[in-house]
Amino acid sequence: MTTTAVFAEILAIGIQTVIILGVGLAAIVDLQPFVSDAESWTVLATIAVLAIAYVLGVAVDRLADSLLGAFAARRPDPKRVDFGRARRRVLEASSPLVTFLEYQRSRMRLMRGTVLNLVIAIPVLNLAIARFASDAGAWAYVVANVVLLGAIAAGWYAHNQIRAAQERWLELIVDGAVSPASPDHPATR
Repeated sequence: MTTTAVFAEILAIGIQTVIILGVGLAAIVDLQPFVSDAESWTVLATIAVLAIAYVLGVAVDRLADSLLGAFAARRPDPKRVDFGRARRRVLEASSPLVTFLEYQRSRMRLMRGTVLNLVIAIPVLNLAIARFASDAGAWAYVVANVVLLGAIAAGWYAHNQIRAAQERWLELIVDGAVSPASPDHPATR
């Protein structure tokens, strides 16, 4: 996978985080004095926000990877594939499967970062509703939280399905059922 693609993924995760934290900050602090002077600083502010987004994206990606890895490690599976061995075998064969596995890793990175960002968004959104829509009834909280929880569940499910597909292909390679350079791999379909 190219460095540019990884950079874009990390930046996308970071921009999600910046938006969530920005909404939370706006719910706590009155940003009107800053917004009125912002027009003369748009280019500098954009560069600063993108730099902050990248740093936050790296942090959220690592945190999400650690949290999901810790959660997955709690479910021991004696048949679990040795990912290092399987990936090394694919890379040594210079297989087109490398492209497929990198694509899967990219999707997993975006899913896990988005899931963690959505978890962070739950209290932030509730705070924002309380601050900006104080006259909203309980239904606003219920709808907002149900939507976020549904998105978290969908993202978690998608992440697990992508990981399961990757594990199946790597297991077939380790078991020798499919050669890393085989035309049966998903990258050639």
